Amino acid sequence: MNKRLLIIFFALAMLLEGHGQDTGEQDIKVVLPPELTQQPNEEEKARSKARDELNLRASVGLPYLSMDDVIAHKSMLTLGNGARRCDHIAVVSVLSCENFPISVKLHTLIIRFNVESNLLGVLHQPETIIVPWADERTSPAKGDRLLVFLAKKNLSRSTEFIMWNDREQRVHQGVPKNNLFAFGDSYNIICLDNDKEEESLLTSVSGYVQNLRSQKYDDKIYYSFLKEQMRSSFSRIKEDARSDLVYFLRTSSYDLNQVVNDDGIDDGIRNYLRLFLIPERERKNQ
Repeated sequence: MNKRLLIIFFALAMLLEGHGQDTGEQDIKVVLPPELTQQPNEEEKARSKARDELNLRASVGLPYLSMDDVIAHKSMLTLGNGARRCDHIAVVSVLSCENFPISVKLHTLIIRFNVESNLLGVLHQPETIIVPWADERTSPAKGDRLLVFLAKKNLSRSTEFIMWNDREQRVHQGVPKNNLFAFGDSYNIICLDNDKEEESLLTSVSGYVQNLRSQKYDDKIYYSFLKEQMRSSFSRIKEDARSDLVYFLRTSSYDLNQVVNDDGIDDGIRNYLRLFLIPERERKNQ
């Protein structure tokens, strides 16, 4: 705080103090809601401790400590959620890639590309997208082949990028725009530089599209598909399928007891069902 502001602050404080003494009025008291001031009782502490212990037991064999985390964060950007939320999924070839500074902090790329094949929707070519890009990732070069997940709605993880786009829309509101946005920014712009991994990724994504965008969607078929993806030798496919399975089990009416007895499902997920989801579902059905 600079010297001038400090002087103003103290002068105002003295004025308010003198005003209270002259009028006999009491100082204003800030009253916090009871939930912010009350300490948890022993029963609440015991419930919290019991849930923490259950979370630890349920997370055995999983790369996270709480299934709530996987639903809130990990499942947001999976291949399955991309197939569910995106308007276009395609294999593209990069024509050009350049930096476009939106701010000092926000690193973005303008990627212009041709479409090689469409897995979902039909893209016109060439297309250009602006993507917030993670600093640790290498920028695409001309000729690189990418698997892209794109949506008409801004599904960025960057609040600054969303605010920038909103400002652009207001400034150019009279101009029609057909902007497409990368789902989850650079995370779902996947470089296809390995033939075996490319084949596995495209097969997996095509399976998600067939299951989740089909009018003949079937819980049992989707469950079997996710089990197969969890056996993939590629970590992105395997971990995404695990997260997508947890989301599926939490949001569907699938028979959880059947999953608990399924040896093809890892112990962490079965523990979570046995300790959390099954008791929660039974309480709701009572």
